[in-house]
Amino acid sequence: MRAGLPQSYDDEFRTGLAVSQCLIFSGCLWGLTWVHFLVKFWFGLPVFSSPAMALAYYDKVDGYPFSLAELFFWLSVFATTLAIVGIWITSSYGGTKWRQRFLVALFGYFCVGFSCFCISWEANHIDDAKWWRAYIEDDASYAEYPERQEAELRMIDKMIERAERRK
Repeated sequence: MRAGLPQSYDDEFRTGLAVSQCLIFSGCLWGLTWVHFLVKFWFGLPVFSSPAMALAYYDKVDGYPFSLAELFFWLSVFATTLAIVGIWITSSYGGTKWRQRFLVALFGYFCVGFSCFCISWEANHIDDAKWWRAYIEDDASYAEYPERQEAELRMIDKMIERAERRK
């Protein structure tokens, strides 16, 4: 409502509804981005975690058409599209419609952008796994536990092989 200009109850209600939906849509997109970040952090970020676990994030499970990275990408694209279309329809009555549309589009950009970055990090994870494999082979601390070294090397080799087959 603008100062000095009386609005009808319907206009004021529609403006409030549009602002509320803008905040809810933006919050949901930010929440999806945060959940995706936590899942990616749990599986591993490049250089900060076990490369075999990080490569598991990109594996497709039998019976499912998408890997976890692809699932989050398509989920973020769908949620962003739904939010932008929803705010475009509901904000057409309010005076701050472009600010609301921009806010939802900005959070949608963060959501889809983070998903795209996660998909593009797969090559970094493969290089990290190869480096980790070379490090384990040369590490003297594994001399006391050769069975542990062999098990880790087998696991990393298996994950690298599956990752290169996907490429």
